[in-house]
Amino acid sequence: MLMLDTIVLCGNTVDIQGESLFSWIFSKKKEPNGPPPEYVELAAKQWEWIERMLSSSKADYLFVSGHYPIHSTCEHGPFKCLIDKLDPLLRKYNVNAYFSGHDHNLQHIHIEQPNEQDSTSSIMDYIVCGAASRSDRSSKHMDTVPENALLFRYPTGWNPFSQIGFSNGAFIHAEVRPENASLNFYTGKQELKYQTTFYPRNKPSVQ
Repeated sequence: MLMLDTIVLCGNTVDIQGESLFSWIFSKKKEPNGPPPEYVELAAKQWEWIERMLSSSKADYLFVSGHYPIHSTCEHGPFKCLIDKLDPLLRKYNVNAYFSGHDHNLQHIHIEQPNEQDSTSSIMDYIVCGAASRSDRSSKHMDTVPENALLFRYPTGWNPFSQIGFSNGAFIHAEVRPENASLNFYTGKQELKYQTTFYPRNKPSVQ
């Protein structure tokens, strides 16, 4: 698992002056599309480190995680800075899946994309798992992913109290074995809702 600091790479989503609760409540929302001036050098170093780690990995499974999602159908939606710079690296180096949080739900997004250099295509899976504290039913950015790319989303429907904690959370349980890796998506009441399986890189899958 390669863990990234996406706030350094893309910037923060809020502009907070001060440390009080009121500072947070009245903070300005921002759309982070690149590092702030004080993080430019750190971001450049991290991008170099990311490609170095990905290119040198010989692991059977290669998962990458960061707080911000690359793709999401929920409240915050996709992050352009990660679509533009991180996603091509994940595809280039055959990463199994990208894990994120930020949006308070569970999602599995699966996108096949043609390669510009030849007639082949690459596949990437995006797992959003940010519902430990509460769950958000938003589908605000549903139209930002290709048709049929969203394989699973929980919860669905509408709950006016979800953002203040009056909702059940959700979580993912992962098991990684030599032959395959399974992800089990559970509600906060431990009800199994969805399962998906990944296979070792560069080895034929048996399904």
